Amino acid sequence: MRYNYGQTRGGWRRALVGVIPGGLLHMGYLTRSDFLRLSGLATAGICAQALLSSCSPGTTTPAATTTAEAPGTDGVKMGVSIWSSTDPLGALSVDIIRQAANALGAEVVVVDHAYVPERVTASVETLAAAGCDGIVVCNATDAEMASIIRSCDDNDVYVTQFYRHIREDGQEAGPTGVRALAEASRRYVGAVHGDEAACGVALMQALLEKGGPSGGGARHVGLVGWVEGDVAFQQRLGGLQQALDEWNAAHPDDTATLFDPIYAGLTAGGGARAVESLANAHLDMDALVVAGGGGDPLVGALGWLERAGRVGQVSVVACDFPDDLADRLASGEVLMAAGGDLCDPLFALVLTYQAVTGKLIVSEGDLGRELVVPHVHVSDAEGYAAFEASSLDRPPCSDDEVRELADLSFEGLRERAEDLVQDRAVAGDN
Repeated sequence: MRYNYGQTRGGWRRALVGVIPGGLLHMGYLTRSDFLRLSGLATAGICAQALLSSCSPGTTTPAATTTAEAPGTDGVKMGVSIWSSTDPLGALSVDIIRQAANALGAEVVVVDHAYVPERVTASVETLAAAGCDGIVVCNATDAEMASIIRSCDDNDVYVTQFYRHIREDGQEAGPTGVRALAEASRRYVGAVHGDEAACGVALMQALLEKGGPSGGGARHVGLVGWVEGDVAFQQRLGGLQQALDEWNAAHPDDTATLFDPIYAGLTAGGGARAVESLANAHLDMDALVVAGGGGDPLVGALGWLERAGRVGQVSVVACDFPDDLADRLASGEVLMAAGGDLCDPLFALVLTYQAVTGKLIVSEGDLGRELVVPHVHVSDAEGYAAFEASSLDRPPCSDDEVRELADLSFEGLRERAEDLVQDRAVAGDN
C-alpha cells in the first residue's frame, strides 16, 4: 500500500510556535533544516517561559516546551518525555508528534531529560503536574518505568513508550517488578519500538563481510554506546554478539572480536573521546559500531577518525542518521547505518490519544499493546536519498490520515503500521 501525501520532495514544511530572545516567533513554515537550526533557540525561550509559570521557588525540573493550543481542540493535553528535542532525531520525533497532535486537536507539552534517570522520572511528574491526560516517553532503563508507571497510576495519566519497551528478560521478580506493575496498571498503554536485536545483527554482518581496510571483512570491532543500561542499547548489543557468535562458529580459523563498549553520552565530544579511548586501547581496531545517542556521538566519532587519519582504516556502522549521511556513505566514512522509520512516536501518540479519549480500553492483567517497527538499513547515498524522500521530507501521515489512524482498532493500527513501514523501508533499503 502506498499513501498519497500530496507532498513534493522537501515539501514537508513545519510550523513552530514559541518565544525566543528578542521577541515572538510567529507561526511560520520552516524547512527541515530551518527547523533543526531554530528548534534549539526556540526551546530555550519556551523553556524559560514554562519554568517561570510552573516551578515553585527552590524547585528544579527538566526543561519544558509547549505548543500553542490547536484550533478546534477538544481539551486533550499530551505530554512528551524525550532525551532531547533539539538533536536531529529528537527534534524530528517531536515535530512528528506535534503534527499528529495538531491534526487531532490536542495540545502538546515537551520535557527533555537527557537520559539522566532522575530527570526521566521527574519529567513524567512534571508533565502530570502540567495537566497532561496522556504521555509518550522515550525512557532509558526499565528501572525508570517502575516509577513512571506508579506516577501515571497515581495521577490518572496514560503512558506509552516509544523507541523503547519493557524487556521480557532480566526483570525484577515479584509484585513490585516493572513487568508486574505494567500488567497491573490501568494507565500503561504499551510500547512502539524497533527490532533492536535485528538491527545489531545486520550491522555486525555488514562489518564482518564488507568492513576492514581492504573491504574483505573486519575482525576487531569497537563499540560506542550512549548510556550504560539503556534497554535499546542492550538489545542492539545482543544482536551484535549474536551475529559475531554465529560468524565465529562458522569460521573457526577466522574469528572476530567485539570489544567492551565505551559510553559517549549524547554529545559529539563524548563520541570523539569514546573512539579515542577504544583506538588507544585496541591498536588493531578495524571497525566501529556507534550504537545510538541521537546522531551527535556519531559525528564526534567520525571527526576523531578523520583527525587521526584513520578514515578508511576503521569501518563505521551506526544506529543513527546524521543530516550529512549521504555524503558520509558516498565518501566511505560510514559503511552502513540503521535508522528507525520514525513511525514510533506517531503511533505511540495515536495509541495514547485513543486511551485518553476512550477508543482504546486499557485493562489490568496484560502488558499493554506492542507495535514492533523494523529498522531501515542504508549502505549508499542512493539508498539514503530514497529514505530521506520517503521519511524525512514529509510526515509519516497527512493530517487526514492521522485522524483515520485515531479511529482504527489496535489490529487496524498494527496492519497500517506494517503497511506504512514496509512501503517506506523498501524505498530506503538497498
